[in-house]
Amino acid sequence: MNRPTAHPADPRRQPGAASTRGKLVIRRHEPEPKVLTLLWSLYLLVAAGMTIFAANHLWLYDANVNRLSSKVMVAMIGLGIGALWPMIRLSQRSPHRVVESVFGDCVALIVPAQAVLWPLTLLGGWSFGVTGALALALVAWTCAVGGVIAMGVSFRAGIGRSFWMLIALVFVASAPIWAMSTGWTAHDQAIIDWRFCSPLTMSWGMTSTLSGGAPYMTNEKWGGVLIPGALALVIWVLTGMLLGLRRSLGTAPQTG
Repeated sequence: MNRPTAHPADPRRQPGAASTRGKLVIRRHEPEPKVLTLLWSLYLLVAAGMTIFAANHLWLYDANVNRLSSKVMVAMIGLGIGALWPMIRLSQRSPHRVVESVFGDCVALIVPAQAVLWPLTLLGGWSFGVTGALALALVAWTCAVGGVIAMGVSFRAGIGRSFWMLIALVFVASAPIWAMSTGWTAHDQAIIDWRFCSPLTMSWGMTSTLSGGAPYMTNEKWGGVLIPGALALVIWVLTGMLLGLRRSLGTAPQTG
């Protein structure tokens, strides 16, 4: 009678070998944009409820109220992109592929934001040129903040990430702080309109008008769109240099 032979190459048949059968194995997954998309959609819904829907009634139309609530809504979008997004990602583990992860986040943020932004053309009484400029500026600010996040997640949790979180907050708060210290009308004498230097205040810059009528685009306003665009370009060039340097030195975080 032939006896079954053991297979020593199989670790499951080795004496004292640990078996994972019947045990719960927890693996840490990559930060995915799916959860971010859900949280971002909920944030936009709450923000719309606090601004657009709270300030308006279906049976009462006030152009000034609608215009102001639309500006605040754009500011809420800028707050989420410039502050809340870095807070979430810089508090998580570093992804294996930094650039791909940040790009996925950018798409997850930009698409819902554009879906909210474009209907404001009718509500705020803006021209499509104004809305298009705001849309381009939001994309540019998202890319700029994404570059900051990419540099931040290349560091392990600690001073490195805190520094890049501070940089992201500077992008958001610098223009409002400057406005409070110099006066909200100081942009009239400034060479560069400070309102274009932050995603919180860009909606006031894009929708400003001297005549008090419907906002329209000027060459100065189109130039304001170039500010976040140029900033995003510089940040991503620095990001590529930093990631390449840390990879060559072997100081990138171990994410395996």
